[in-house]
Amino acid sequence: MLMYGAETYRVEDTMKRMAIAGGMDNVNSFVTTTGIFLSGVLEDDDDIMQMIRIVDRFQDLSKVTEVNHISREFVAGRMSITDARQELKRLRSNR
Repeated sequence: MLMYGAETYRVEDTMKRMAIAGGMDNVNSFVTTTGIFLSGVLEDDDDIMQMIRIVDRFQDLSKVTEVNHISREFVAGRMSITDARQELKRLRSNR
């Protein structure tokens, strides 16, 4: 979403919702225009923290809308994590 022009607060909210729906606890997300940070606790009590640097940015709000749709389907339980990942990869490859 960030790559395609979404606001940082929207990316943070989407990440947190998806992480919780995926089984993470104590989720924190922090997004800047050049980096994404996510931390949380997995179901097996492993703490994780990941950072991704955003180098490329495009203005494509239709892709933001598509990512938002995928995330809502996943959070609602209408899409598996495998299917969501596959759809996001497909979307990214269709630049």
